[in-house]
Formats: sequence, structure tokens, C-alpha cells
Amino acid sequence: RMVREVDFTPTRVRTGSPIDSAILAGAPPLHGYVLTQSKPASGVMTPLVTPENEPVLSHWHVGLGQVAAWTSDAHDDWASDWMAWPGYRTLWAQITRVIGRASTSNRAELITGIEGDTLRVRVDLYDDDGAPLDLATITGKVIGPEGEETNINLRPVGPGAYEGDAPATKSGQHVVVLAPRQGAKNLAPVIGAASRSASVEFARLSANPGALERIRERTGGRTLDLENPQNADLFNREGLIPIIADAPIWRALMIAAFAVLLLDIATRRIAWDRLASREVLGEIRAQRADRVRRRTREAEQTLSALKKTKRQAPSPTEQTQPSTQPSAIPTDPNAKPVKIVKAKVAPAEQEDDNATGLLAAKRRARRMYEGDNEQGDDD
Repeated sequence: RMVREVDFTPTRVRTGSPIDSAILAGAPPLHGYVLTQSKPASGVMTPLVTPENEPVLSHWHVGLGQVAAWTSDAHDDWASDWMAWPGYRTLWAQITRVIGRASTSNRAELITGIEGDTLRVRVDLYDDDGAPLDLATITGKVIGPEGEETNINLRPVGPGAYEGDAPATKSGQHVVVLAPRQGAKNLAPVIGAASRSASVEFARLSANPGALERIRERTGGRTLDLENPQNADLFNREGLIPIIADAPIWRALMIAAFAVLLLDIATRRIAWDRLASREVLGEIRAQRADRVRRRTREAEQTLSALKKTKRQAPSPTEQTQPSTQPSAIPTDPNAKPVKIVKAKVAPAEQEDDNATGLLAAKRRARRMYEGDNEQGDDD
């Protein structure tokens, strides 16, 4: 677990930190802390650690300032015994002074600059009356872009003037922290910085008139007079040759040709006529179905009529009886009477005739139905 709630007494470590003097002996135990690891940078100072050598208090430089990390508590939970300890307020007061912004004085002037791979540092010191301050000792550190530290010592080069050098091979901010001292008296610290650009062209701070003149000759430009800018007439475009830039269009043509190819393949493969004539085919099929139903009804009506005629036909007995009605044909009174007898029809022959008529009607209806189907298929 990253949180350890155990009783332990912090161990004091001599690191040369200004906070060391505020850590008094006889500190009470703490009741917990957050497990951390110290940064591998050389500028990290850890004056308080646990018995397992884990950080309790650490501080280091970040940019122009400092930060501090306290891994335990500062309230009634883990630090309940520390709040009643006399060194509690002294410790936090010293931490605040160390990580607070350092006070500077107007009696020092810092000038920094980077030449090649070297950082040039110059400091001019003055006393309260504004006179150059001689016989001073100035030491400090240069903190690189990645947190690396380099010691620097400034040497006197003139009345109140001191200079020093430090390597600056990496791109980024190089922070300079100087601690001037005159004899045993510490003066206000001096803090500054210098930036090295990542691009070589930005490192050149002077103009190159030769290169500008060659560019003007090749492009047909003109030289402007900085002393008379009103005569430059910058918006006059007379004599300027328009530049025409040709751009290849083969890529657009290839895309258009590919799209046309896809349309051609789709036209050949998809039956567009079926999709367009689907409604027409539906109407034709509906008409054919109505025609078949109509002819089927006519055939059924014909069969019904034939069946009805069969039921109304006279029986064979009635057909064999002689007719008692007088003949409507006039006869001679002297002629012999003629007896009219109806021909006898066998019942079997009558049934065959009736069956033959019914079968013929069925056949006619079947032929009509099959002929309609064949005509519908042809449609």
C-alpha cells in the first residue's frame, strides 16, 4: 500500500540544506506517511527520512524557485504529537523561507548571454551610495534545462564587475542562481536566466546583407531605403511578373476514370429493366388472373346449365307411350286411320347421349381453361 500508518521517528540527514538548522533534537514520532521515492536529480535535498530511508521532507529547484514535499501529515491525524512540539513552528517557518521567492536588491545588475556552447555571466555590484562594490566573492549554480546543476564562480574584471563562464550545450532555459558575499556578510541573491534556441538560425542575432542581396538579384526584387520609408511604395505592383504555378491533374483524372468504370460495371451487371418494369409486370399478371377467373366462372355456369337440362329431360317410359293427341295434319276421311307411334329409345342410349353432352361440355371448358393459360404464358 502507498499509505503506511505506523509509528516512526524521522531520521535527520546532513545535506547542507538551510532547513537542517531548523530540525531540533528530540522530535516526537509521526503516526503515518505516504510511500515515495527520492528524485534521482542531484539538486534534490532530503533532510528528513524514515528508518527505511524513505523521504519525509525534500526540496529542490524548479525554474527560478523551489518546491518542497512533506510526505506525512501536518494536522491532528499523523502529526498530533508534532503540533505540541516546540520545533513544529520553527520547522515550517524555515521551510516557508526556503521555498519562498528570494528577495533581490537593486544594488546588483546581472547580464547573461550564450555564445556558442558557453554561457556568459556578468554581475555589477554597487553599495548603498551607488559606488562599485569591490572585493566581493560571488559563487552560484547554473541549472540546465533537464535539472542538471553546474557550479560557477565569478572573477573580478573591473571596479564592481564580475564575470564567469559555464557550459550551455543543451537547448532550453539555463537558470543562474548567484550568492554574492562581501567578507562574512551575505548579500542579496542574484537570479537570472538565459535561453538557448533549438534552431541554429535563431542563434544568429546579426543581419546578413550579402545573402539578402543575392536573394534580391535572383528574384528581381529591389532595395528599400530605411531612411526614406515613404518612398518605398510597397503596394505598387507595376513591373511585377505574375507567377503561374502548374499543378498536375492526373490524380483527379484517375479518380474520375475509376468512378466511371464502377458505373459502367454496375450498368452491365444490374438488371435495371426489371426494376423499372416491375409495376408493369404486376398489372399484366393481375389482368391475366382476372381473365382466368372470368373464364372459369363461365365454364362453371355451362356445367350447371347442362346438369339442370339433364334433370328436366323426360323419362324412357313417357317416351314409349303412344300419343293420344290428334294429329294436326289434315287427312282424307276415306283413308284408313294412321297410328302414330313414337320411336322407342333405349335407356342406355339416352344416358349415353346425356353423358356424352356433359362430357363434351367439360372438355370444352377444359380446353378453354388450358387455352387461356397458354395465352397468359405467351403474354
